[in-house]
Amino acid sequence: MSFRVISSQVTAIGIHLGELIELDVPRFQIHECGFSPRIDDWNFDEMLCPFWCLWHVMDKGNWIESEGVRWDLGADCIVLKPAHIIHSLHSLKPAPQLWLHFSLMPDYAFEATAPFKIQLDPLLRQQIKTLLRIYAAAVVDKRVLHHHAAALLNNCFAQRPLPLRVLPDELRRILQRIESAPGSDLSNATLARLANQSLSSFIRHFELHMHQPPAAYVREVRHQKASKMLIFSDLSIEQIARELGYPNRHYFSRVFAQNTGFGPVTFRKRHEKSVRG
Repeated sequence: MSFRVISSQVTAIGIHLGELIELDVPRFQIHECGFSPRIDDWNFDEMLCPFWCLWHVMDKGNWIESEGVRWDLGADCIVLKPAHIIHSLHSLKPAPQLWLHFSLMPDYAFEATAPFKIQLDPLLRQQIKTLLRIYAAAVVDKRVLHHHAAALLNNCFAQRPLPLRVLPDELRRILQRIESAPGSDLSNATLARLANQSLSSFIRHFELHMHQPPAAYVREVRHQKASKMLIFSDLSIEQIARELGYPNRHYFSRVFAQNTGFGPVTFRKRHEKSVRG
């Protein structure tokens, strides 16, 4: 048997992407993918969600409003709402709806401050049909559903590319530690030791890449996780506070209210219905 040894993966014909190929595909943490053939009541005022939302409503008469601006939903478009944006949801009549709740990984610095609309092209239409077909199956394979939901998000963001942060390996490890162990000691001194840097060098290095102090980033991650736990879990306020490293329920409630304008109990009640729409 004879064979030819290939010494390079690069040809003179294709477009050379090099080390950027790994960064060129957005990564998402998908919290929920949902479909309902009939959303009867989709009227919610002044919502503040900790995650990104994607909506595709397959009829007219539904819209999103934020800062006095209205985005109409319909069969020809998808609307994406960034995390932590106050918005209201409105409907005049029941309609079928597909939605995704998701978060971006820290590598992506998407600076959107308002919802935005993506017009459907043939590829997006086909991906929506595929998701609906998966939902119609007698047994839904969650891995397949996640794969196709991520494909839909990738193609939405392909129309509005994500600015990328190129993060050093040591900083990426610190972000992974914050993400995976939000209830642990995440003080500047501890994180600096984990990064094998002096305290001043670590803070300067972190701010250079993340555009905020490490303590502010830790507070933001803890708040996002607290919000998701309040919406998606049945954990008590005490359990959430303990898992995220807050000394007690009262301190957690005070900090949470400072970020959202209302305490965790009120936040959970306001979102327990809207999470499905």
